Amino acid sequence: MSAKRKGRGKSTAGSKKWKAELMNDCPVVCMNASYSSVDFKELFSKFWNGEVEDLQDSPATAFKEPFKCCQLKNFISDHEFLDSLKDELLDLDFVEKNNDLYKFHQTTDLGKMQTPHIQGLKKLLFNTMVDWLKEVTSIPLDNTVDMGCSRYEFTDTLLCHDDELEGRRMAFVLYLVPPWQPEDGGLLDLFDRDEHGQPRRVVRSLLPTSGCLVLFEVTADSFHQVSELLTSDKVRLSVNGWFHGPAAPRPPPYIEPRPQAEPPGHVQEEMVYSWINPLYLAEETQSSIRQQFEGDSEIQLEGFLLPDKYAAVSAALRQISEWELVGPANRRRVERCAPANLPPPLAECVTLLCSEAVFLILSQLTGLVLHPLAVTSHGERVNGGAGGSQDSDSEDDGKDGSTAACRAQVRRWRPGAYTLVHDDDSAQRECALDVRLCVQADGWQDKLGGFTSYIARGEDTELLSVSPESNALSLVYRDRETVGFVKHINAQARDRQPFYDIACTYYE
Repeated sequence: MSAKRKGRGKSTAGSKKWKAELMNDCPVVCMNASYSSVDFKELFSKFWNGEVEDLQDSPATAFKEPFKCCQLKNFISDHEFLDSLKDELLDLDFVEKNNDLYKFHQTTDLGKMQTPHIQGLKKLLFNTMVDWLKEVTSIPLDNTVDMGCSRYEFTDTLLCHDDELEGRRMAFVLYLVPPWQPEDGGLLDLFDRDEHGQPRRVVRSLLPTSGCLVLFEVTADSFHQVSELLTSDKVRLSVNGWFHGPAAPRPPPYIEPRPQAEPPGHVQEEMVYSWINPLYLAEETQSSIRQQFEGDSEIQLEGFLLPDKYAAVSAALRQISEWELVGPANRRRVERCAPANLPPPLAECVTLLCSEAVFLILSQLTGLVLHPLAVTSHGERVNGGAGGSQDSDSEDDGKDGSTAACRAQVRRWRPGAYTLVHDDDSAQRECALDVRLCVQADGWQDKLGGFTSYIARGEDTELLSVSPESNALSLVYRDRETVGFVKHINAQARDRQPFYDIACTYYE
């Protein structure tokens, strides 16, 4: 998968070659006769080959931008068949799919199911539709078809991706839904692309309609998402999958530049004591926290800032009027405030967190080598000698032979915000200490999203989850095989104020 780990996109039970069998006991269902006519196939073939413009007045709607896609309306016009098919599907066991990219329920591979109407649909798609696509697109599809059923309920979503996985050539979605409105959510959103070929913004949204078959070619351009389901009164049910064939040509994958990390700066000792809870500056407390952190590789320090400083940071965040929405959507959807726009109390807090003094404090709290004066678990300084010191004015300023650095950002978290995991993210290819100070997160619940989840690279099983908590400094050490993401914030958070964080990553 380009720009994301293999196996991502709409999840599937696997790719197996299924040859449709002529079965006497399954109902016969045909595609709408309008689409099998010679005239329509000729017209569609001209569209696909670029000889005619988008199709609007034909039985189908088809367009080339932002990528080649078509809606075969009333693809199955037999409503009795659709109702029976829906009943069979809803009787199946659905498994919850929930990771950084998506949250919904899905069946196993429908190609293995033997119920009559699923078999009837299988025959239509695996035989008739494969031949039809070969004829009108000239794509040499093989007989491999993935087919599953997805069920989306309130707050379920599938975030931006391009569907690329070995063998997938043409994606399809057959909707089995009640009457649908745009305000219900669950739209198939299509993205255009920026100068790097990355998804930029949603430029077209397709409304689910029962019996409609959506088709699009899987290419480097086919970035799309299923927008969050916003109604609790309806279920978005669909049969979806891929027809297989040779992969479409692709340019080299875009590698996002590595975010810049800066060496620690200098602050006066008085600033440290005026901002940070003295509990976390005490040697005995630091030793206790370090022992726990060295065993767990994570800890959350409640009440990290002194109350007056936390209140000042909180007030400053509410004053910010300029937030930049940062993408691309297949990696993140985050609002950030540029350093130049930070109000003084907030800018001062960021300066403190990026200072030598805090590098040293974090070293004492975690046992990591972020500063030459750090004390190891054996009570020895990294640069020799016993005992420790937090005097940031020491002659040893932490720069002699030190490669320690950090990166900080101030973010606002509202419904629709998230970050995703990517194998080519160089910033998560190195061992690092992730530090997050949350603000105005009182009463926040994990069901809203916004928590930070850590997983093993290439896996979906969660290793650790860290919930947002006001004025709590969360510390998580991740190695090269551990990656983290912030879970999509869903519509259940619409009626509450956003929360904020100062997120820092420290490198030894």
